[in-house]
Amino acid sequence: MKNILTLFAIIGLLHISKAQVGINTASPGSTLDVRGSFATPLQSVTASTLGDKNQSVINFTNSGTFTLPAAISGEGNFGGREYQIRNGGYSNVVTIQTSNAETIDNIGSLVSTFNVPGGYIVTIKNTGATSGNTWMITHMTNTNVNQSNTSQIIYSGNIGDTSKTVIVGNFIFRFSGVAPGTPPGSVSPQIAMVNNPGTTVNINVGVNQQYSTDGFEYANNTFSFTPANYSTFRDIPATGAHMAPNELNIMNLVDTTNGRYYRITFYVSGSSAPYTFTIVAEKF
Repeated sequence: MKNILTLFAIIGLLHISKAQVGINTASPGSTLDVRGSFATPLQSVTASTLGDKNQSVINFTNSGTFTLPAAISGEGNFGGREYQIRNGGYSNVVTIQTSNAETIDNIGSLVSTFNVPGGYIVTIKNTGATSGNTWMITHMTNTNVNQSNTSQIIYSGNIGDTSKTVIVGNFIFRFSGVAPGTPPGSVSPQIAMVNNPGTTVNINVGVNQQYSTDGFEYANNTFSFTPANYSTFRDIPATGAHMAPNELNIMNLVDTTNGRYYRITFYVSGSSAPYTFTIVAEKF
């Protein structure tokens, strides 16, 4: 009887040991944290970070890059692992990139890097492959409850600063890097896309240009962004885009491909340098 009880105790210990190793695997590549109701680790970061097996939900409170871990062949392969990466600020620039020339499936378009727009969260899942297409985007959504957002920037300088940008949705706006003045050759409002759209995106832009001394003009333009040119900045409007001191430009942008409306305000304040440059972008 004593031997039978000892045998059962050993079997029980083996089962406990097995449960601590992993679920349905003897060599787990990821960790699971269960505390009554299901819970996953939440980490807030302020700088670039490399993904590991202890991370699940990563909230960027500042700009930074999240580098996906390199694939592992054999023991430790983490096929099925998921990361949720959230851009916790509308003015943050949060980039996701792969390791070792691996790629991410973005609805049939393979990319090695992309940006998460301000206020958005993206879910990335590992495919289990050991090279090539090792990750896929399974979900991306705006975490703002009213599904709209506003972003703005105000700065002073003698010329426009191309490093100071505003992002809403998948569009990025800035001033060109020259001074306000009499066109041609003066500062211009500019637009580009943040992430590869994977297809052609057509937008219509109406621009109300209000001058400080001699009235206003209104211009209508159409733009097409493709996977080949999406990140190239363009002047708005395509012609006559230059801004003089104390000029206000209000732009109504309709993304006809995705059914989104944006309103962007560009303003140059001051009669002489240093000027105050203002961009306010709204997505509805």
